[in-house]
Amino acid sequence: RSYRLEQHSSDEMGQLAQTYNEMADTVQEYIVDVVSSKATLENLNKQLEREIEQRRQVQEELAINRDNLEITVKERTSELEKEILERTRVEKLQQETEKRLREQNEALFDLAGNQSLYGGDLHSSLDTIVPLASKILQVNRCGVWLIDEKSDSYVCRKLEIQGKSVETTDQTLPLIAYQKFAELLN
Repeated sequence: RSYRLEQHSSDEMGQLAQTYNEMADTVQEYIVDVVSSKATLENLNKQLEREIEQRRQVQEELAINRDNLEITVKERTSELEKEILERTRVEKLQQETEKRLREQNEALFDLAGNQSLYGGDLHSSLDTIVPLASKILQVNRCGVWLIDEKSDSYVCRKLEIQGKSVETTDQTLPLIAYQKFAELLN
């Protein structure tokens, strides 16, 4: 309690002392309330500062996680795009292969049904088989080379280059020059 006046009489001076003391008590209560409120506000401010710091840390973590998620999504999207391109490429290749196999099967069935191949004329049969093989295999050069009677040379029996039949008389290759090829045939 702070300083108070002693009240010695009930006259004006006594009433003044009493009023002064009441006012001092009221001011003292206000001071206690202000000090208490200040302490409460300081505690609340500290609590708010802790909460603000926690929120700031959470926001930083969220920002980092968002950035990491964006990177992960971009990487995964890139992987999926590559996978889609690869699958598309493989599907196209598979379709082309299937088409080519169908064409080859059809050609083989056509050849099997071609009665002129069963007549025993090799030259006539090769005239039918080589152009078809060139077309079906999608090659620019296709030929049939047989080993001659002496077994020392390959003899070209039929040759087609760029879809045109080429005269093959006297075209031979010495067997010794292609020994590895001959070994593979055996």
